[in-house]
Amino acid sequence: MSNHNCVEEQFDNIHPDNDSRSYRGLVLTNKMRIFLISDPSTDISFASMDVNAGDNCNPDDLPGLAHLCEHMLLLGTEKYRKQDDYHMYVTQSNGQQNATTSLSSTNYWFTASPEKFKEVLDRFAQFFIAPLFRESLIEKEINGSIDAEYKEYLTLHGRRYIQLEKLCIKPDQPYSKFGTGNGESLSKIPKEKNINVRNRLLEFYNTYYSANVMSLCIHGKESLDDLTNMVIERFCNVENKEVELPMYSEYPFKDEDFNTIWYYVPIHDTITQLVISFALPEMQREYRMEHLHIWNMCNRYRSAKIHSWNPNNIATIAYLLHIYPMENIISLLRDFPKWRPDLINELMEYFTPQNIRIYVAAKAYESIANKTEKWFGTKYMKEKISEKTMKMWNHAGYKLPDLKLPSKNEFIATKFDIKTEINDQEFPLRIVKDTSFVKVWYKEDNVFRLPHATMIFHFVSPFAYMDPLSSNLTNMFVNLLRDFLDEYACIVNIHKHEFMHTVDITSLEWKITTTKYGITLKIDGFDDKQRVLLEKIMDQMTNFKLNPKRFEVLKEKHIKYLKNFATILQTPKHAKEYLHILLSERHWSSDELLASTAHLSIDRLELFIPKLFSKMHVDCLMYGNVTEMEATDIGELIESNLKTRMPHIVPMLQEQLVLYRQIKVEDGCHILYEEENKVHENSCTIVNYATGLRSTESNMLLSLLAQIISGPCYDVLRTTEQLGYIILSDVCTINETQYLTVVVQGERNPQNVEERIDSFMENMFEHITNMPEEQFNNYKEGLVVRLINTGNTITSQCSLYWKEIESKEYNFDRVNIEVPYLRTITQQRLLQFFEENIRSKLTRRKLSVHVMPTAMAMEKNLPDTSRRITVTSSDNKIKKFDNLMSFKLSQSLYI
Repeated sequence: MSNHNCVEEQFDNIHPDNDSRSYRGLVLTNKMRIFLISDPSTDISFASMDVNAGDNCNPDDLPGLAHLCEHMLLLGTEKYRKQDDYHMYVTQSNGQQNATTSLSSTNYWFTASPEKFKEVLDRFAQFFIAPLFRESLIEKEINGSIDAEYKEYLTLHGRRYIQLEKLCIKPDQPYSKFGTGNGESLSKIPKEKNINVRNRLLEFYNTYYSANVMSLCIHGKESLDDLTNMVIERFCNVENKEVELPMYSEYPFKDEDFNTIWYYVPIHDTITQLVISFALPEMQREYRMEHLHIWNMCNRYRSAKIHSWNPNNIATIAYLLHIYPMENIISLLRDFPKWRPDLINELMEYFTPQNIRIYVAAKAYESIANKTEKWFGTKYMKEKISEKTMKMWNHAGYKLPDLKLPSKNEFIATKFDIKTEINDQEFPLRIVKDTSFVKVWYKEDNVFRLPHATMIFHFVSPFAYMDPLSSNLTNMFVNLLRDFLDEYACIVNIHKHEFMHTVDITSLEWKITTTKYGITLKIDGFDDKQRVLLEKIMDQMTNFKLNPKRFEVLKEKHIKYLKNFATILQTPKHAKEYLHILLSERHWSSDELLASTAHLSIDRLELFIPKLFSKMHVDCLMYGNVTEMEATDIGELIESNLKTRMPHIVPMLQEQLVLYRQIKVEDGCHILYEEENKVHENSCTIVNYATGLRSTESNMLLSLLAQIISGPCYDVLRTTEQLGYIILSDVCTINETQYLTVVVQGERNPQNVEERIDSFMENMFEHITNMPEEQFNNYKEGLVVRLINTGNTITSQCSLYWKEIESKEYNFDRVNIEVPYLRTITQQRLLQFFEENIRSKLTRRKLSVHVMPTAMAMEKNLPDTSRRITVTSSDNKIKKFDNLMSFKLSQSLYI
């Protein structure tokens, strides 16, 4: 069939202003909708297929079948039969891949180097033509990856809340269904009912995986005509089964669940949450009026191009193609919505007490919870809101002085000009101000040419992290400062040590965080009003008035976080935190921080803030649409503000402006850290192979090794051996030292997992030894492409610059130094590096972290401290420690 005969409709009038890319929409004769983006400047290609069938299509007797189908498609097709072929080829192509199942769709995406894109796309297309659904892998995938994923979700508060909310939905509505699936729903129960899961998988695939409910988005370097030929050749043969997706016009909520309060018990006691839910009408028809946040990707720049694409963009477009006209897709991502006060007024009619459900989460409700949700085991109690309360709410009135409309927004940018005085010099970053108090690094943006700038300030003080109490006091100051500065924000995202504010519709963000050296402030977005925002923040930072009530509230929250450290953090993150604690000269543990909160008081904080600012140095980075004069003036503003508001401030000595050192793991030494996790059912194993201090040679050898083992690590440890759901291998950098890290989270005993990791590494040595030279060179070139593209957006480029400043390495031309060296690496040199650092027990330096659930910890006879450190030297001498401090005192440090 000719390409021309495969296209039913073509849309070529999709071309936004100020955009060098070309766009085309296609509808194939099999009814598949395709959106093409030709971008000659790109160094990485993307593809995403969205199938308009997800959890909503799960059969009632097989919850999670859509999710299982998503997993199985990636494990072999008629044309490419090896189960790891797709993942391995994506990895070798310097790419990434993922797939997700949601309520109404299933999305598959990958990235690859342009040179390998066509070959990966061919493998990708086969998912939708002839997948194998091997019987031997189905049970393995259910009881391995699917069940491990489900158990991971059991500890996530958001997932538990969503499943609880589904109890308010009528049983015949799709949102009421359990979507993830687990070993019980997909294996145990089907066996009891004599259900053949493979037959049902085939039935599901043959019913819903039809071209007429598929939409594809492609972003590539090729011309539109070449991209058109590429996709037609591969996707024209996807069968159109003329699927009619189920329609659900009936109102989904149960009437009896309105005007109810649901009291439920969270997974850990840091969560105290109130959710007031109002049922609203379906508004998809008004998509031109929906606001900027809906797809998390609307363009920030008025009359400016969408400056970069990423997998999330491409996946979102693939989803939007199901819903919106082809010619409107790009405008959806760029245009501000129309102002429709009539729609606002219409929606406000639904915000009434009669239209609510209230969900309240707290550990205190454990004693009254009398029901249990089936899949996540959440305990809850539901009760009707009393008529007296409803009457009071209906006549609440308007006299609430604390509730008011926001004042005029002074941060809205009015100038979007590109500074003409910016020159074309790429390097170096220039120091435009250097005093005993402030050092300002400056780099103009001569690549992206957008009305955008980023300012980063690191306020370094020797008192910020001096001891656990000082760390807590610094955190409390930052928490209270954020709390007060809420008036400058309308969108807030709060994490421990992470806080992002977006100032109204100004596309101006600020984030303030604590570090081991002080406080970091970052301002990012339109450059026009950044100085105004900085002045406001600096004014509060250096003239802060403590609020006793807010202090007590935030202190309680901080203490809860520390108490539930193991519960809040996902197990791999928890284990990585202990890696930092073990290896860093100074890194306070949650136990140490928690113990010091006994001395945390508002009086101490009142005395501490002036002390924090009494000795200080500020490192600054100005990058983007900023002139040298503006950058210098900002540095003057920071220094002047500090000196004026803090009259007793003195500069830090150069000897104090150094990074904390790292523990030096000796040759042939193995350090094992074991800890009990009393909440998570899964265990986590992290194995680290130390490669020493950073250098051009070490960086490239380690990065190349990590690149080569990444794909096989996932395929062997996850797909073949089913050791866990989360399998990661990467380079871990802590200050100036580096490690090859392998992370496995699952149900297996960490000791057994570590043995399998060692076995895998031994096999990888043989794999690299026997690797054809062409394949080895492909890995090198793939890494070259990745390194060159690391700074391909204005945000990522700024992050690279700041990383050099923060690490005090200042190697701003790193890529142009490391890439030429990378190209000289031979297989023999990499094998020598592998032998010395990974394989040989006489020379390798290994550090393992085992985090295990209570049952496993009891079998291991961990001490009362619930942790143990075992050090085995090269001569097999063993030392055991029950606490971190005694271990650290026994170790040497890098000088």
